[in-house]
Amino acid sequence: MRVLVETIDFNNNFELLKEKDGASTKLVGFKGPYFFIDEENQNARTYPKAILEVSTNKYIDERLKTNRAVGELGHPYPKEGDAKSKVKDAIRIHEEKICHRVTDITMDSKAVIGVSRFVDTPTGNMARGLLDSGVALGVSPRGVGVTETGDGRGTVTKYVMIAPDLVLDPSNQSEAERLYESIEFNVDEFGGIFEQEFSKLKNDMSSLPNGNKSDYMIKKVLSFLNSIK
Repeated sequence: MRVLVETIDFNNNFELLKEKDGASTKLVGFKGPYFFIDEENQNARTYPKAILEVSTNKYIDERLKTNRAVGELGHPYPKEGDAKSKVKDAIRIHEEKICHRVTDITMDSKAVIGVSRFVDTPTGNMARGLLDSGVALGVSPRGVGVTETGDGRGTVTKYVMIAPDLVLDPSNQSEAERLYESIEFNVDEFGGIFEQEFSKLKNDMSSLPNGNKSDYMIKKVLSFLNSIK
């Protein structure tokens, strides 16, 4: 699997939600599409309806219903370290960056539609202020998935959404996004995410020594298992 990030520009796609605040109105949130169904996006990926139904229902059950459905202002930037550390950083929610809470998410025949309210945090107020001042932001769902081509392009065959982040430049993939999407990893049946070491193990197994092959294979398999703990 890979970390997959998509972005949809606010322009012509999202509705800014406002409420009366005394004699004036206050920007309180936004509503719009997170994904378009069966439509190739700017990252050359297509999300089938069946995949988005499973992903959306999982997000509702595990995050929305438990009041943990939130998004950050900007994607988390990969920390220094190995690929495993970068992946762990990409898939976690950074509490200090939370700017909005998802209050509803539905699907129609064309898209997955989300509704969010800004939270009263420094980043939440910053996001509200940016949009209120006319700054063009975009919603960029961050998740993990598999594509049929295996290189992060084409039809998505598995997907789990982590957070619908707000980003400044929806037309260009950021350096952080490119770094995340370049890392491939495994997800076990319990949802644990591990750095993919299969290529190394495969190379090790393709060049067995002339001596005790069994000891060599056991050593390499144990090394692989330790690498994904």
